[in-house]
Amino acid sequence: MTLISQLQADNHYNLLSTEDINNLEVISFEGEILYIDSDEKLKNIKLPNDELVGFDTETKPSFKKNIKNHLSLIQIATENKAFLFHLKQIKDKSIIIKYLNNPEITKIGAGIADDIKKINEISNIEILKNSFVDLQFIAKQMNLPRTNLRFLSAYFLNKRIIKSSQTSNWDKYPLSPKQMLYAATDAWICLKIYKIILKTKTKDY
Repeated sequence: MTLISQLQADNHYNLLSTEDINNLEVISFEGEILYIDSDEKLKNIKLPNDELVGFDTETKPSFKKNIKNHLSLIQIATENKAFLFHLKQIKDKSIIIKYLNNPEITKIGAGIADDIKKINEISNIEILKNSFVDLQFIAKQMNLPRTNLRFLSAYFLNKRIIKSSQTSNWDKYPLSPKQMLYAATDAWICLKIYKIILKTKTKDY
C-alpha cells in the first residue's frame, strides 16, 4: 500500500480538523532566500534550471469593495534556494516571464489559474499554462476534502505551515524577514508536496 493509500484509509488524515493541524509540528524553509528587488539584481541572478521548482505569488490584500491590487511578488523555490521577485521594484520583468514560460522547467503551485491571470495582467507576454502543475487540481482528482496549501501540507507531510503573513502588505519595501520566510516557504512547500505525490502516485498528474 502506498503512503497516499495509507493516508486515504486513515480518517484522521481525511478529516483533519483545524485543531489537528494546529497541533502539528511547524515546517518552514531553511535554505537560502534571495531577494531580488532591482533590475540589476535580476540581470545578475542565476536562476535555477531544475526540472521541478516550487512556485507561488503574493498580492497586497484589498479591504475595499471592487478594488483589486496588482501582483506584488513572484516566488520560485528549489530544495535549497528561494527566489523572491519584488515586482514593484523591478521595471523590466521580461527575464522572469521568459523563465516562467520555459517548457523544460515545471512549476509546481496551488491555485495556478489565479496566479497566471495576475501575472498576465502586468505582462505583455502571455504565460503558458502547459509547464505548470496545480496541486489543488490534483487534490480534487484525489477527492480530498480540502485543497488549500495548509491542509495539503498536513495531509502529505504531516507538518503545519504558518499562514499569518498571508494578508500582510506585500507592496511594502523592503519586505520583512517574516514576510520573506513566509513567501519562500509557500513556494518551497509546493515542491515538497509534489515530490511526495510523484513517489507514491498510482496515475499521472
